[in-house]
Amino acid sequence: TAAAPGQDTDTLARQLTEIITYLLVWGEAGNLRFMPEMIYFITELALSAEQVPSADELYGPDWDSGSRFLAAITRPIYNVVFDEWYSGVDHVKDRPKLREGFSAFLPPDTANYDDWN
Repeated sequence: TAAAPGQDTDTLARQLTEIITYLLVWGEAGNLRFMPEMIYFITELALSAEQVPSADELYGPDWDSGSRFLAAITRPIYNVVFDEWYSGVDHVKDRPKLREGFSAFLPPDTANYDDWN
């Protein structure tokens, strides 16, 4: 791809890298798409990484090819969000139990964090 007039190829390469990294993170993030600040944060971390891990490091014999991002990035973020708002799970109703006093901040039919983020 040729650079636009007045634009050097290093700048173009950096811009393409940023766009591609963002789209890769967005594509893997699932419901984190509803938390744009997290997508930005994860993208910035990926762009600032000094060394890109090899495919063997990312997807070794202990990892299913699609579960590494979910297990290492997405699930811990979900856990933090859950722990901030909920005290546990009501196993009778199979719903999370809001911490005391938090119901005043949420509509009564809130299903999960993307409704209040």
